[in-house]
This record gives sequence, C-alpha cells and structure tokens, in this order.
Amino acid sequence: MTTENGNIDASPGAILDLTRNINNCVKEINNLGNDLASLLKRLGTSFQDQGYVIIQGYIARTQKKAEEAIPDLITVMKRLVEYAELIKKSRSIIGDGEDISSKPLVLGAPFERTKGLGATRQTWIANDDGTMTFNSPIETGLRLDSNQGKVKGFSGTCGLVSCANIIKLSDKTITEEQIVKFAANKKFCGETGGTTCKNRQALLSRLGVKSELRIASVENIAEAVSEGRGVIASVHADKLWQDPDAAGGHAITITSLKKDCSGNVSGFFVCDSGTGGKDSSRFYSTSEIKNALTGRPLNVTSIIR
Repeated sequence: MTTENGNIDASPGAILDLTRNINNCVKEINNLGNDLASLLKRLGTSFQDQGYVIIQGYIARTQKKAEEAIPDLITVMKRLVEYAELIKKSRSIIGDGEDISSKPLVLGAPFERTKGLGATRQTWIANDDGTMTFNSPIETGLRLDSNQGKVKGFSGTCGLVSCANIIKLSDKTITEEQIVKFAANKKFCGETGGTTCKNRQALLSRLGVKSELRIASVENIAEAVSEGRGVIASVHADKLWQDPDAAGGHAITITSLKKDCSGNVSGFFVCDSGTGGKDSSRFYSTSEIKNALTGRPLNVTSIIR
C-alpha cells in the first residue's frame, strides 16, 4: 500500500488488494500446516528418536498458533473491506462528475436505476490444485449480510436480506432495517418478512435492479452467476443445513462457483442470512445445492458486477 513516492496508498482499491493478500496468506498458512504434517508423517516412518519428538512438538505448536491467528486475520479482512466501503462513500465527487456507484440507496425517493453491464467485470481465478473459482467469494461475502432477523417483529427476512445483498453486489448500500421497512410499507412481504420469488422480483425492480424468474436448476445458477448476475435461490433449509429441525422454505444469495480440473461445476459459494452471521461465503457441492432446491423459480438479475 505504498506508492513510488513512499506515501501510503489508502485508496479503496489498495485496501482491497491488501485484503486479497491477507486472504492468500491465510490459504498459505493452511497449506503450510498440511505440508508440515505430511512431511512429519513421512519422517516418522524412518525416525522415532528424541529429535523426532521435539520436531513433532514444535510443528504442533506452530500449527496451533497459526490456527489461532486465522480468526483474527479474517476479522482484519472484514474491517478493511468495511473501511474501503466507507472511503468510497465519502468520495462524493470524483473528477468532474458525481460518483454514483457508491451512493447509498435512498428508499422512497427517486432512485438511480442500476444499468445492466454489457459483460461481467469479474474473472476466473486459477487455484493451486488446478481448479477454478469465479471472482473472490470470501472478499465478496465480507460485504454482504449473513445475519437476518435484526428488525424486531420480522424474523423471516431471508428473502429481503437476499435482495439487500443483491443491491450491495450492484455497488449500492442498504441495510436490513431499510429494506424491511420499505418492503413492509409497499406490501412486498408478509407480516414477519417472508417473500415469494415474485415479491422479490417486484421489490428489486422498485430498488432499481432489473430481474426475471428462471427455472431452478444448478445449470441455470452456474450460467447466471458466471455472467455476473445476481441470483437468489429458494431452498429447503433442512436439506441445505442437514438439520431435520429446520423445516421450511429459505432464500439464499449465490455469489460464486467453482469448477474442477475438468471444467465441471463442483459447487457454489453462498451468502446465507440464516447462519447468524457466521459465514457469508459457505461452499456447497453441486449435489448439495441441487438436492436443496425447492423447485420454485430463481430470481436472476441483469449483469450487475
């Protein structure tokens, strides 16, 4: 984050680059731990003396310290992304025009309709194991809301929070409280905040994002996400979470996908507002998503990122 002149570059782009670097370090820490464990196992087949025991203890302590540091690093990444967003919002004037990409969404007032992009700005990232991941799902997840039910009296807001996450993916800001209040006043949700796919389509339209309903399938999800479109899927909560006590319909935001070495879609990254804020970029295999789909149509937006 230092410029050629020795000054600190605190621009949003530089901060997000730093976040990516920290995330890569977390991955390297995990890979190093696995490599050390593998090498130690091989060493143990030849040596079982006091020196081996000392090395074993050192590696175990090192791995433990690294694992303890990872949650703090993830917190730092989240704070950096939040800071970058604040900087973007503070720059009301850029060059000779207004920076509308980071304007907060004012509900109930005339809005700037999100212009559909001609093509996605996201890219595929090659992983060390030969697989491919679309965009940066962890970084993306840090910008989204994975904790619904923050508004008193509205506990079933998974669909509304998913719509809010779509708005955030289009580079605007909105909170659960704002979208719940707006949706309730305009009759886009039930008494406790529940929505249908048609409710969400109408709500997104009022918030400036064009969308349509598509047949629910993993093939359609993969195509839409890889094109940079926002996708909300209706799922059976008990099947997705592997929890028989969590019966009922649920809405999730699908943010990314992964392909195996042969180019087949191996799974999807999901921001799930029902996780209580624990995970905004959880990975599910293709079969897990397919099994959890209710069959109700997907909400698929125009290309927004």
